[in-house]
Amino acid sequence: MDKKTIEQAAVSAVGNSIGVCGFLSSFIACNDKEPSWDGHVYIYKNKNKKKKEIKGRVAVQIKGTENNNFSKSEISFPILLSDLNNYLNNGGAVFFVVYVKSDGNELLGQIYYATLSPIEIRVLLFEASNQKTKSITLKKFPKNSNEKTMILLNFFENCQKQSSFSTAKLFSLEELENQGILESISIPISIIGNISPKTALLTNEIYLYANIKGGAIAQPLEIIPQKVITFEERPVQITIGDKCFYNKVKIYRQIDKVTITLGESFSMITTCKGDSITIEYKSSNKIRTLAIDLDFMLTCISQGGFQYNGINIPLDITAIDFSKFSVEKGSKLLKYIKKIVCMLDLFSCKEDIDINVLKEQHLKNIDCLVTAIVDKKEVTGLRENLPPILTLPIGNLNFLIFLQKKENAYQIFDFFNTEVVMTYKSEDGEDLLTSQYDILCADDILKLNNIRFDLLLPSFQKVIQNRETIIRANFFYLTY
Repeated sequence: MDKKTIEQAAVSAVGNSIGVCGFLSSFIACNDKEPSWDGHVYIYKNKNKKKKEIKGRVAVQIKGTENNNFSKSEISFPILLSDLNNYLNNGGAVFFVVYVKSDGNELLGQIYYATLSPIEIRVLLFEASNQKTKSITLKKFPKNSNEKTMILLNFFENCQKQSSFSTAKLFSLEELENQGILESISIPISIIGNISPKTALLTNEIYLYANIKGGAIAQPLEIIPQKVITFEERPVQITIGDKCFYNKVKIYRQIDKVTITLGESFSMITTCKGDSITIEYKSSNKIRTLAIDLDFMLTCISQGGFQYNGINIPLDITAIDFSKFSVEKGSKLLKYIKKIVCMLDLFSCKEDIDINVLKEQHLKNIDCLVTAIVDKKEVTGLRENLPPILTLPIGNLNFLIFLQKKENAYQIFDFFNTEVVMTYKSEDGEDLLTSQYDILCADDILKLNNIRFDLLLPSFQKVIQNRETIIRANFFYLTY
């Protein structure tokens, strides 16, 4: 096809696509010689399209190119920096590229678009530096009339907000926060028809605006979000048989997919069209969470699915990639992880263990505590002459334990769940009883994760009272 034919086909494709939209009208000339622009799209307040109902107009530029591949969702196309500068000075433009092909009977076109607002153009010019052209990314222009109208309406409104900042300094969020003048952030979006706000956020170009204390208008920030993800938590019952594993799910929506996450490890990913579902399992780094997630995954595999609010969700196990997951190893790991959780509970520790911060010594400490506290066995292999009371670190957690030597082994107990006789020498050199918690310092109270605050006062109260023990108790509680 010759260049003129392609250009006419491209302009016609855009004009026809805009023409079916009730709130839009296009005024675009074929073979127009005007530099940088081919015409405008007018936006109306209602479908009467009367002159008095014009809300505004956006400048457009259309490029046609012969290409038979209409399957791409995004394409790239070079644009002259001189055109970008003209668009910036004119308050922005919508850039269309139309792939044109012939099926033997008629010319067909696939429209791609890029909304070039002043802020977007500034970014492109900065990236282009001293080049003559800049390659830009364009997306498929939608078929739905409301979606097309929404794209152009939001583009127009953002250009209006940004026009006075086309050459002004743009501040970062951090700069405004450091200056203490940031009041709030807004993401303006206009919705047409029955399109949901979430869909509007995902399918439109969005910009962040800062509301400044004492400022009359919101000013655009220098950041332009490249990927928008919406998030919500939804109360549900995720069960397998009679066992409830989760009472909520996390839902992440992107323009092309929806991810439903159960716990922190198990995710179901589906395309927005719902034509495929992918199951992903990525182990959580938190022990308590992993104990639930791994149990759920293994039970799912053995039972062939789960129930979502009572609705059976079958899983085709043969279609899931288990190359990175071993049922046998997972079962052994789960058994051990449940023992670690049991150990935490026996220590009255509500916190969790972060696997990512564990060092080799921490893993050995876990083995010792599981053996002693959960399995109630003596621990061997420890060095001789350990002090009877010491703090055992596990990652960011710290546990105070009591040890009793047994020939070549130790018995280990939770210090706060064991009666330990504690004495001190009085001023007269006499050995007097005191609370076992008298040895705790302020740092212990802050960092110990198995501390039982409900035991402290009764322990001091049951000690035989005298002047010195009362003074020691008072000093302890002043520290506490």
